[in-house]
Amino acid sequence: MYNRTFWLDHIVNSQGAVIQQGTAMNQEHFNNIEIGVFEAQVAQDLNAIMQRLNADEAKNARPYIIKGKALTAGVNTVDLPTAESRNVATYCVQPVLQAASTATVAVTATQKNGFTVNASAACTVTFIITGGML
Repeated sequence: MYNRTFWLDHIVNSQGAVIQQGTAMNQEHFNNIEIGVFEAQVAQDLNAIMQRLNADEAKNARPYIIKGKALTAGVNTVDLPTAESRNVATYCVQPVLQAASTATVAVTATQKNGFTVNASAACTVTFIITGGML
C-alpha cells in the first residue's frame, strides 16, 4: 500500500541557517513514488477488468425470447439469429407451451447458433434462452 510523503521545502535564512529541513530527495522517497504509480496502474487495470466482467454478466443475464415457434412432432431445429448466437453451447433453454397444448417438449442439444428439441406432438412454443455469453 502506498504511503504518502508530505514533502517539506528546505528553508534557510539570509545567513544560511536552516529554518526548516526539507524532505530528502533520495532513493527511498523516489521509489515510494514509483510504487504509488505502479499500484495506481494495477488498480486502474483491475477496475477495467471488473467493469468488463460486469458488462458481460449483464449481457449474459439478458434473456433472448423466441415467441410462437411452431414445432412438428419429433425432432426440430431452432436457429438463433446471428446477433443472438451464443459464445458457448452451455446455455439454458426454457420451453413454454401454449396453454391449451398437451405436448411435451424436451431440449436435446444446444449449439452456439441454435438448439434441437423433441416434441411429442405438433405445438407452438415460446423459448426463453439465457446464458452462453462469455
